[in-house]
Amino acid sequence: MNCDADKSMDALEVAVALAPNSFWPQLKYAELHYRLRVLNKAEAYTLTALHLATDSWQFAIARKQLQDIRALKHTSVRNVEWTKPLAAPALVLSAMLIAIFAFMMAT
Repeated sequence: MNCDADKSMDALEVAVALAPNSFWPQLKYAELHYRLRVLNKAEAYTLTALHLATDSWQFAIARKQLQDIRALKHTSVRNVEWTKPLAAPALVLSAMLIAIFAFMMAT
């Protein structure tokens, strides 16, 4: 992983897809999400890596990363999931802008 997050994300997505039962791609993909502060995905991929650990060293690395992620999630205010539909607020905003435009044209 380097400073080019897009290329790293693409490469790690391919690595995870090619080797879904391998420890290192899962852990590194989780680490990238952790560094980008996408904590929910980072936690999920770290848990997967934890279950795929084959020795005590890998297990310790994954557990440490999971502890760091959970500590950051606990203290962070940026745990936003974009799951709510935005159609209704967009329509209300559009209607307000049209109303303002019509009012300005009438006066």
